[in-house]
Amino acid sequence: MKHKSYYFLWHCNIPLTLTQMEFRLEIGPFNRKSKLQFKTIHFKSFKVNIIERYSGMGFQNLYHLIIKLRTTDNKIINTIKGNGRIKVPEMYHAEYMRLGKTISSYEYRNKLLNTKIVDDEFVNFILMRMLGHYRL
Repeated sequence: MKHKSYYFLWHCNIPLTLTQMEFRLEIGPFNRKSKLQFKTIHFKSFKVNIIERYSGMGFQNLYHLIIKLRTTDNKIINTIKGNGRIKVPEMYHAEYMRLGKTISSYEYRNKLLNTKIVDDEFVNFILMRMLGHYRL
């Protein structure tokens, strides 16, 4: 029997295994003049687009956080309610900003910390926000 490692999510006791879910995290280019930032999580059969919209100067005030689920050929998969996107509630913005700051840090870029753990925590956060919105 193959050993599975479980990562326990920080906000609830739901075990989620990522050992069988291979993914690649893609962070869009950083542009100071734009108020948008894009991130994409590529899985084998689908991808998750994350759109961050900021207000004011710089990237400190997160205004909107939107998640879209797409097939590999870029067709949007609608939610249960028929929407093409999920707007993440404001109460989760602080945790997302903490995770986003870690992903864009010097230590992460230069692999001075365990990037797999950071990536897993970020993907867990996004997947938990999506869980109730789609049919599994």
